[in-house]
Amino acid sequence: MKSISFRSEFVPKILNGKKTQTRRLVKPQPGSLPEGAYCDPYRGENKPFTHFTFWTKENKMCLPIGNVKIKGKETCHWNPPFGVPGDRLVIKQAPHITLEITNVRVERVSEISEEDARKEGVQKSWAYEMDTPDGIVSYSTFRAGFKGLWNSLYPGSWDRDDWVWVYEFKLLTREGCKYE
Repeated sequence: MKSISFRSEFVPKILNGKKTQTRRLVKPQPGSLPEGAYCDPYRGENKPFTHFTFWTKENKMCLPIGNVKIKGKETCHWNPPFGVPGDRLVIKQAPHITLEITNVRVERVSEISEEDARKEGVQKSWAYEMDTPDGIVSYSTFRAGFKGLWNSLYPGSWDRDDWVWVYEFKLLTREGCKYE
């Protein structure tokens, strides 16, 4: 079982089901990829996936340096650092809270949807104003809240549109938790 850290304000949100996703930077970043490149899990025959590979839109394997070496040689394989669906995580700063990974994917950080930003447990933040016949209307979104948090954690990452691991999880245990 691997351990994972969360900011302390997110632990109660995990316990009450308001945070069910987390994003972490892909390290190292894959570098320059062709327009339309995407990342998919590699699945062996009748096996769960163990790693990801970047592909071009023509379904040709990209060959950026990955985070896995095979027989000491660089590969294009990328292992999710916290595991794959079915693996369990323990929260470092909260004794006895266990999570189960339910899904893993790779995407650009700016691809986060409004619904996924809500699942990140962030507060809505001001996004933009619109001049309407009834006056100026301000809009706030979870996505804007997530962008603000992300920029505070990883300066420049949003503008670079870095690749991120997206982990979806569910709460398994919460025994003896000081956050309750």
